[in-house]
Amino acid sequence: MNLKFNDRLIGLRKSKGLTQQGLAKASGINKSNIGRWETTAIKPSEKNITKLASALGVPISELAPPEDALTENIVGLLRQMSSEEKRIIETLVEALCKKKKE
Repeated sequence: MNLKFNDRLIGLRKSKGLTQQGLAKASGINKSNIGRWETTAIKPSEKNITKLASALGVPISELAPPEDALTENIVGLLRQMSSEEKRIIETLVEALCKKKKE
């Protein structure tokens, strides 16, 4: 079963015995944001996902798993690149998406 982000967040938070307030304190994120992420389809930024995963003591992939193994591999490679290399990749991907629309 593929849980939505909000369901994974709630499950992990509760499994760690944390309230929304406790997770807010542990992650440095405002409690109202955590509540919003738990009750809507809105996902936090990658930066906040990293903070949440750290506060929950789980890998990022457990909280917000990539869509598939290929995506996970690509993300891993991107994390090893410099900002300039990432901008080049972004340009290439944007060009491919534009070409696909034509």
